[in-house]
Amino acid sequence: QDNRRRRDQPADNPDILDIQSLSPPDFAQNRYLDNNIQLLNANALQRLGKDFQLRANIFYINDSQRQQGLVQRSLYTPTDTLQFSESLENRLHDNYLQGEFSLNRNVKTNYLDNRLRFQSRFDSRRGELLNDNGALRQHLKSPFHAVSNELRSVKPLGSRLVEFTSLLLLDHSPRSLEISPGRFEQALSEGQPYQGLRQEANLSRFYSDHAAGFSFSWRGISISPRLGLAHRRQTLESQIILNQQQGPIMAAPEMANNLDATQTRAYLQTEASYRRGDLNLSFSLPISWQQLRMKDQQLQQEQAMSRLLADPRLSADYRLNGFWRMRASYSFTNSLGDPDGGHYGYILKNHLSLQQNAAPLSQTQRHSITASLIHRNPITSFFNSVNYFFTISHYNQMYATRLQPNGSSLTEALLLPNTGYTHSLQGQSSRHIPGTRSTIALRGSYSYNSRQVLVNDRLFETRNHFYSINPQLSTRINEWLRAEYRANLNYMLNNFGSFGKNNISMLRHFADLHAFPKGGHYIGLSAEYYNHRNNEHYFLDMTYRYTIRKHRLDLEARWINILNTASWTMFQSGAYSVVESTYMLRPSQLFASVKFSF
Repeated sequence: QDNRRRRDQPADNPDILDIQSLSPPDFAQNRYLDNNIQLLNANALQRLGKDFQLRANIFYINDSQRQQGLVQRSLYTPTDTLQFSESLENRLHDNYLQGEFSLNRNVKTNYLDNRLRFQSRFDSRRGELLNDNGALRQHLKSPFHAVSNELRSVKPLGSRLVEFTSLLLLDHSPRSLEISPGRFEQALSEGQPYQGLRQEANLSRFYSDHAAGFSFSWRGISISPRLGLAHRRQTLESQIILNQQQGPIMAAPEMANNLDATQTRAYLQTEASYRRGDLNLSFSLPISWQQLRMKDQQLQQEQAMSRLLADPRLSADYRLNGFWRMRASYSFTNSLGDPDGGHYGYILKNHLSLQQNAAPLSQTQRHSITASLIHRNPITSFFNSVNYFFTISHYNQMYATRLQPNGSSLTEALLLPNTGYTHSLQGQSSRHIPGTRSTIALRGSYSYNSRQVLVNDRLFETRNHFYSINPQLSTRINEWLRAEYRANLNYMLNNFGSFGKNNISMLRHFADLHAFPKGGHYIGLSAEYYNHRNNEHYFLDMTYRYTIRKHRLDLEARWINILNTASWTMFQSGAYSVVESTYMLRPSQLFASVKFSF
C-alpha cells in the first residue's frame, strides 16, 4: 500500500527543462567526478515531556561539477541514418538547503510519527557544445522550493489497530533555459535566423493524501482495508522569448502555456493474505475513482476524464520441501497520465527537443506475470534460482517525432493506440567447493522488449535484445591472502523496423586481491578491464590501511587510477538512436586519510 501511495505522489524536483549533458560512467565516482563540494550538517535531539521526542536534521550542500566529453549520435529513420559528432563542456552547480523535523511518540495507547520537511534549491547548469554547425551555449536556472508534512498515527480500537496517514505537499519550480544561437527557426521565427532564445516555465503544485485503515482476521485470512482521498492541483505557465536584433519578442501564442490541472482520487485498497502449511497466498484489490481535468484558458483548450479503476494483484508462494520453493504472481494496473507531462503549447525541453502534448489524456493498462523457482541448500552451500518476468502494456498515446537535419526533433503526442511487450529471464547459481576454500557463481539473463514508434511520419517497430553472462570466483588462498575475480559479458541487439540494425558488445573483467600480512595492516589491489566495441580501458587501484584498535584509529593511503587512464567510452540505445559517449576522467590520484571514532 505504501508503494502505491508513493507511486501516485508528484515527482520530486521535476525535470521540466534541461541542457544536453553527458551520461556519467557506470563505475565508481572517484574515477570521473570533477567537483568542489562544501557540506554543512547539523543534528539535534530533544525530549518534550514524558512521551514525545523531537529530532531535527538540517544540511546545506554547495557542489560545483565539471563535465567534459564527446558524443556521437546515430539516429535511425526509415529513409536515412543521421549521424552527429559533438564536443561538450558543462558546469553543473547544485546549491541547496534541506531539513527535516520529526516528532515521535511510542506508547501503549498511541504510535505517532510526524515529519516536516523543507527543501530549497538554487541549482544551475552552463554548457558549451561544439559541432559542425559551430558553437552553442546553454544556461539553465532550475530553482526548486518545497515543503511537506507527513503524519502516521496508530491507535488501538478494541482488539484492532487503526492507522491514520496524512500527506501535505507544496512546491514551486520557476525554471529558465537560455540557448544561443537560436534553434527551430522554422517553428519559432518563420525560418528566419535569430540570436538566441529563453524558455521560461513556472510550475506550482499542491498535493494532499489522507487515509485510514485497519487489519483483522476472518477464518484464517488476514484482511487490511484502507480508505483514502487524494487531491492534486497545479498550474504551469510557460513562454518562449526570442532575442532578435531589434530586441526580445514573444514567440507565437502556440509556444506558450497557461495550464490549470486538477486530479482527484478516492480509493479503497484492500489486501488479504492466507497461509496454510507451506502455501502462502496474497491478494490485493485497489479500487479508485479518478477524475483528471486540464484547462488552458489562453489557448482555449480543455479536457476531462473520469474513470473507475481496479488494479488487482494475486501472488502465491509454495515451499515444495526444505530446499525448493516456487513463487508466482499476476497483476493488472490501470494508470492515468501524469499532469506534469501534459501541455497544449510547445515547450523547449532542451536545445534538441521542442515538445507538445495536446492529445487526449493518456491511459496505460499493463498485465504483468512473474514466476520463480528457487533452490537453497545451506548444508552444501549450493544456491540456485530462475526468474521469469513478462509484461504487456497497452497505451492510448504515441509520440510522433519529426527529426530535423541538424539532429533536433519536434515531438507531438497523438491519440494512437499501441502495445509494448517485455520478456525477461534470469538465472543464477553459486556453489562453495569443499576443500578449496573457494566459491564459484554464475549469473545469466536475457531480456526482450518491443514497441512501435512514429518517426518522420513512418510507423515502425523497435525490438531490443539484451544478453548478459556474469561468472564469479572467490577464493581464500591462505590465512592472510584472499582473491576475487568476476566478469560481465553483455551483448545488445537493436532492430529498427526492417531498415536498421545495431549491435553493441561489452566485456568487463574485475580482479581484487586482499592481503592482511600482519595484525592491523591491510593491502588491497584492484584491477579492471573494459572493452566496449573494441574501445579498451584499464584501471588499477591500490589501498593501504593501518588500524590502531587501541585508539580506534585508521590511517589509510589510496592510489586511484595508477595507469592514468584519461577517458571512458560507453554506448546507449534508445527507441531509434544509438549514442556513443566519451567521458574525460580524473587523472591518477593519491589520497591520505585519518579516521577515528569515540
